[in-house]
Amino acid sequence: LALRGPDGSMFRSVEAMNKERRTIFIYFGCGVIFAHFMAIAAAFVKMRPETAIAAACILSLSLYNILSSTRERFNKFWFTDQETIDFSDLWEVGPSARPDQLNRMKIDGVAGGNENSRSNV
Repeated sequence: LALRGPDGSMFRSVEAMNKERRTIFIYFGCGVIFAHFMAIAAAFVKMRPETAIAAACILSLSLYNILSSTRERFNKFWFTDQETIDFSDLWEVGPSARPDQLNRMKIDGVAGGNENSRSNV
């Protein structure tokens, strides 16, 4: 859609990806957490109790490190909808900058329509 779609499709694609971003991160995080729990359970099934406890401690520390660094990065890069960039100043450049009007306009010179910009070979 973004590369081969109609005019304005890049804007639609980016908006759709932003809407799905949080869900994808949650699923990925759940996968990492459950993979650690599965490894801890497998350690107790396959190893002697002393070794399984050591492996469970190492895996628990690893999981704690992942969760704490994720929380730190999440707080560092979190922003609200009011803090997002507003592209309304770009729309003021002219009507040709609005994605919803791009398919109704023909811009000279962009698609080779400007005769003066061609060089004689």
